[in-house]
Amino acid sequence: MQPLECLLPESLYNQWTTEKDFPDVSASLSWTVVDDWTYDATVARDLLHEHFKVASLDGFGCRELTVGIAAAGAILYYAQHNLRRDADHLTTLQPYQVNAYMLVDKVSQRNLELVNPLFNDSKDSTLLNVMDLTITPMGSRLMREWILRPLMDLEIIHARQGAVKVFHEDQFLLAELREILAGVRDIERTISRLNVGSANARDVLVLHRALITLPALKQTLA
Repeated sequence: MQPLECLLPESLYNQWTTEKDFPDVSASLSWTVVDDWTYDATVARDLLHEHFKVASLDGFGCRELTVGIAAAGAILYYAQHNLRRDADHLTTLQPYQVNAYMLVDKVSQRNLELVNPLFNDSKDSTLLNVMDLTITPMGSRLMREWILRPLMDLEIIHARQGAVKVFHEDQFLLAELREILAGVRDIERTISRLNVGSANARDVLVLHRALITLPALKQTLA
């Protein structure tokens, strides 16, 4: 998933440090140590209940995911208390199920040249470069994610193929949507900057331009 930062309980950090057994991940990853109790399942569950204003997390599909709930609660606590950020924009919880995707290890990704070339002077040789005809930064990131995480669920595969078929068979619709989306910039990162208080006037303008395209987008899709 290539995260920039990873939270972990102090006891685990000390264990990995002693045994020199840190996971083989990106060298740019920042390890952030938090108190062990932050990962207590009961504490995490209560925090998530309070934040989402629910009596149960079953509606999020998390009933049996004890470790996942502990991790989600630890992240939420870290955002609220360590980063001193308002997390009200987090309104839902979605489990990430590894078995929903085919696992493609880093060696295979590189050998198959899915998103990175084997040689630096052949950047146009990757599958991502061939397939990424997206209009927006969000679309480009999603295309990259789809390539690195092929679906395993046949029903979801058919649903995605059906969506592609609609646009393939209606080139006028496709062209119209691409024209509407052409003015949309990176909303995801803009919203992130707004949430952490680091946005400027340009970010607000980017969000404004994106929002005024929504009525036309909804009407065209309808």
